Amino acid sequence: MGAGHTGAARTAARSRAWRLAVLLTTGASFGCVGAPAAELPARDANPRWGIGLSALPNLGLEAAYERPLGRRGDVDWASDAHVAYQFIDDETFADDGNPAADGWLQAGVALRGRIRQNEVRDWTFRFGPEWFEARGAPNIVDEPGHYFGVRVGAGFETRIGRCVVGPELSLLAVGGEGEFRMVPQLVWGLRFGL
Repeated sequence: MGAGHTGAARTAARSRAWRLAVLLTTGASFGCVGAPAAELPARDANPRWGIGLSALPNLGLEAAYERPLGRRGDVDWASDAHVAYQFIDDETFADDGNPAADGWLQAGVALRGRIRQNEVRDWTFRFGPEWFEARGAPNIVDEPGHYFGVRVGAGFETRIGRCVVGPELSLLAVGGEGEFRMVPQLVWGLRFGL
């Protein structure tokens, strides 16, 4: 089998994995959130915009948009779209002898749940398809290129007026460029409703 066949097989496998992740997220959103979902309190019914500090494998920023879908039991469900660009490498802070990594561009969609603990604090979790492009001499993955997979995460948020702030730790299970990796990621975000 030639190199062209191997590249085509990898592209086909990536495409199948991406479609499966999108289907699972979409199916879960209809299965978990479909009618009859209870209405959300007024303060939680508006879309939220967000910005956050994104860490691992590099350091950068994440922007997000969250649209509430409804309440099912004790869980407030929302759809989430996010993009991140990690442009600061760990070599900026400590020289470990490895070459400096170039930027890391990332995007995904997710089904996001929020479990209210009290009037101030919520537990959060998310899952959905994710894509990223590792450039140059990347950290964690061996080869630069495009990677596709699934992101699962959990965290907590603290309410401050119309804003929520808090950390979320995620794990990306991704494949691409002939390898499969588990990539940890931490986002400390601020989301605000309009």
